[in-house]
Amino acid sequence: MEIKVASDRELVYAQLAANVYGQANADGAQNEVRSRQNTIPVPAGWTVIATRDTRDLGPDQDTGFLAAAYTSGTEIIISYAGTTAESDLDWWKGNVPAATATVPHLLAPQVYKAAEFYLELLSDNPQG
Repeated sequence: MEIKVASDRELVYAQLAANVYGQANADGAQNEVRSRQNTIPVPAGWTVIATRDTRDLGPDQDTGFLAAAYTSGTEIIISYAGTTAESDLDWWKGNVPAATATVPHLLAPQVYKAAEFYLELLSDNPQG
């Protein structure tokens, strides 16, 4: 059996994918999903430019959505967190609507939050 060694680029992407779960909330608070002690450092040469945790938006807007954006030079990478078992909102406002199409022609609230985050980053960081 051949074992493939990850490239440097793949290792950077893995670190960014894991880092999104580790950062504290915007107010510095930690919760059952995010904690400083479990944070994998941002790779050398990369910087966090934006984060989005809908828990920071208050109970009326919390969908369980979690993401972070990183930059190195002119490259921007968005890391979206996957479903976690710690929050029922993550399931009820993410997975269930997406899987069941409970409201025809509407996307899960997390999909809207993901698109909103991307469009804000695009607006704040136009490519020249």
